[in-house]
Order: sequence, then structure tokens, then C-alpha cells
Amino acid sequence: MLKPEITVACIVEENGRYLLVEEKTETGIRLNQPAGHLEPGETVESGAVREAMEETACRVKPVALVAVNLLEYMQDGHESRSFLRFTFEAEFIAQTDAALDPDIIRTHWMTYEEILACKDRLRSHLVLDTIEAYRQGIRCPVSLLSSRIVGKE
Repeated sequence: MLKPEITVACIVEENGRYLLVEEKTETGIRLNQPAGHLEPGETVESGAVREAMEETACRVKPVALVAVNLLEYMQDGHESRSFLRFTFEAEFIAQTDAALDPDIIRTHWMTYEEILACKDRLRSHLVLDTIEAYRQGIRCPVSLLSSRIVGKE
């Protein structure tokens, strides 16, 4: 039975540059969008805001849903690990002086061309796929999403 983990990510673009993080992963140092796992009690939007703050020290506001992707990795030829990833276009609000997550080495503002030039260093193909969807103008309103956390009302 497929039981994907829910992850959230943000595409933050300012003046033709995209906000990426350089992070330590199980496969080495990779580039990724601010992204991570949804935590209990969070909406997908609030999870994306939290992850952006933790990984970049930037306050952002999700303004559109760009993509929902199912990614499955096969392990040892038979076991798999899967992720359901919600990627948002997020408006940059402010840079803070908050500490970054320990796995984050640094943040980068990169052009599309710079990202293409180092696509072998991306955490997954979803980084480039979702940026390309964003560049093509693919957007859904955030209001499309609905969250209800029973007991939190």
C-alpha cells in the first residue's frame, strides 16, 4: 500500500533569481528549494512558510499552488519511499536573522540559467520541474486547498 510522506516547498523568485538552499543530504551536498516535511497540526501553507523560515531565515507568503507531485523512490529494488509534494509560489516578505536548520550550509539566489548549469546537484528533478512549471505560468489559487485539523478549531 502506498503511504506517501507529505512535503511542502516554496518557489521564491525576486528579480529573476530563485531562492535555493545548499544542504547536507544522505546523498551528499545538494541544492533544493526551501522544503521539508509537513508536521502534525499544520496546513500545507503554514508548513511551507515554516520550512522557508527554518531553511532560509526568510518570511514568505504562499500566493499560488504551482504543483502537486507524487515522487516514489525504489530502494533495494523492491521497497519504496514516496512523497506527495505541494509546491507553492511564495512572495518574499523579509529577511530575518533567524538561525538556519543545521543541515543547511547556505542560501543562494540563482538565475534559471545558473540552476540549469548545476542540475546534477539538485536534490531531485522536482526542483527544476516545478521552476519550469512556474516559468510557464502554471498557478492554482491557494484557496483550492482545504485543511481541517479536528480538535484545533
